[in-house]
Amino acid sequence: MPAEISDQDLSTIIDIFRESGFNGGVMEKIAKGTSLRSKRRLYDFFDGKEAVYLAALRTYSERRHNDHQKICARKKTVKERFRLIFEREIEKEYRYGCLLCYAMVERAPHDEAVRAITQSADAQLQGTFASLLGEDNRWKDDAELRAQQADTFAMLFSGFLLLIPQGTSKAELATRIEQILALLD
Repeated sequence: MPAEISDQDLSTIIDIFRESGFNGGVMEKIAKGTSLRSKRRLYDFFDGKEAVYLAALRTYSERRHNDHQKICARKKTVKERFRLIFEREIEKEYRYGCLLCYAMVERAPHDEAVRAITQSADAQLQGTFASLLGEDNRWKDDAELRAQQADTFAMLFSGFLLLIPQGTSKAELATRIEQILALLD
């Protein structure tokens, strides 16, 4: 990814793909939405729309993982940190939804590079959840059970993310979080 593309431009590109999908994320719209302002200038940095999409997807994945790691580093209970991870998604994704979820459905079945990024993001998420569960005495000494629980929470997390762009109210999302977190009781 070009070093000259600003974080703000990447955020704009991410939002365009989240709002419009891969097919709707036309290069002219992307260029005009960024500080580059022209398709020609955009092509100075990227080989094509696929390269722009992959850069956006990688950046989105890295940002989400970094946010989750910051949450995990907090001095809170395991359940409180799980709650913060889920609530972060409402706060950050409520307008458009999760780019990784869209990529899993829209592009990963047909695009090896997208599939690699989404699988890596899923593995990171499972690792984050396994690490948190490892702090809980119920799963601390049983790596297999901890891995199964982390996988379950990762699947629930992905399902939760799919509720966001459907127009599910924030109150209903909060209820769903509590239902998921009840599994930690």
